[in-house]
Amino acid sequence: MRKLAERTTKATKEIAEMIKKIQKDTGEAVTSMSEGTKEVENGIQLADQAGIALNEIIEGSNKVVDIISQVAAASEEQSTASEQISKNIELIASVTNQSAVGIQQVAQSSEDLSRLAENLQSLVSQFKISGKTSVEKIEKSLRMYKDELGGQAYVRQNGKIIRK
Repeated sequence: MRKLAERTTKATKEIAEMIKKIQKDTGEAVTSMSEGTKEVENGIQLADQAGIALNEIIEGSNKVVDIISQVAAASEEQSTASEQISKNIELIASVTNQSAVGIQQVAQSSEDLSRLAENLQSLVSQFKISGKTSVEKIEKSLRMYKDELGGQAYVRQNGKIIRK
């Protein structure tokens, strides 16, 4: 019996030690789980913050895309306007060249008419006119010639052609 009691005491001590060890291990497991739960909660918060940051990045990217689209549209409009301005400048240059050619032709015609008028005046001045009827005929001829000059000349009483 003694041996039985000793064995029982020994077994009880071993069981008590096992229970203490199990309690210790259980306490450590609870602490680890508590720490793990805190880590998971921190991870969840970080994931939420990362999600918010990603949403902000996406919104910012969408705004940048919108701005780029607007800039591209404005650039296209400017390009179209520049092309139109270039065409208008070319048209103005063409009209200017045509005007210059026309002015040169008018100037040449004016010089020719001036020479003709001077020749006619020289010829008319060689004649002496007596009587009013002959003067009226010459004035009438000169008025017709004046119409051909485009209204650039008129006649004085002394018979000379004067350009305006």
